[in-house]
Amino acid sequence: MLSTYKYLIAAIIGVVYSASLLGAGWKAHEWYTGYQENKMNEVKAQIKQANQDVISSIAKSFEDQKVLLDESSKDYGEKLRNITSTKTIYKNVCLDEDAVQVLKDYKLKSSTDRGFQNDKK
Repeated sequence: MLSTYKYLIAAIIGVVYSASLLGAGWKAHEWYTGYQENKMNEVKAQIKQANQDVISSIAKSFEDQKVLLDESSKDYGEKLRNITSTKTIYKNVCLDEDAVQVLKDYKLKSSTDRGFQNDKK
């Protein structure tokens, strides 16, 4: 009879030991699966952040170009208004010596301002 109890106790210990190993294996599987899902979520978050950074840099570049375009068109309009003259322009008008000298000085100053050297006066 003692031997029957030994086998029964051994069987119970075996079942408990097997169940604990099975439970530990199941728990390890859950931990590993959770680790994989966590890593996948981190990668997705990094990709999403990278996409948002690219989109925001493109939008910022677009806004900067828009501001520059608005400023340049504003400057162009002001230049046109500054150039506008009310004087009448005539064709084949004879200029006196003072007017010819003023035009020569203006031409010389303009060419030197743009970097051209002109020895003729």
